[in-house]
Amino acid sequence: LVNGKRKFNQIAGHNNPDVPSNYGGSSFLELSGSSNFPKYNVRNTHEVKTIRIDTYLDSINFDGKIKWLHCDAQGTDLNVLKSFGEKIELLEGGVIEVVTPEMNLYENCDNLIEDCKTFLEENKFQITSMTSNTNNNKEFNMFFKRPADV
Repeated sequence: LVNGKRKFNQIAGHNNPDVPSNYGGSSFLELSGSSNFPKYNVRNTHEVKTIRIDTYLDSINFDGKIKWLHCDAQGTDLNVLKSFGEKIELLEGGVIEVVTPEMNLYENCDNLIEDCKTFLEENKFQITSMTSNTNNNKEFNMFFKRPADV
């Protein structure tokens, strides 16, 4: 949740040359080493510049509303929301990716359904729906919006 630099792990799924790599799993988080994901590995690491959303909004003198945020930050979606700080009031709605405790691709993943739900509700959002991203129902898109009367 700080501005600066972080290590970014470029993930390659499957060591089988007949199966395409899954770079969509790349993340700031380390792989968990879980037996649920035996074919995932870190192909490369990169140091990347990071910036909190509130810092970015200040840097561009943003004073409007953010109608919609679509966030799939590979295990760090809740941190993205938290990086709004007090500017979370500007966000009207969106979708984040959340997981069950059994979906443990990453170490220290804070995208658990209950944690994300609690944060959103504490910040006066309503959860409007959840749709599964996987056939084993362990990863979901959580849709949320700010009620009109808030």
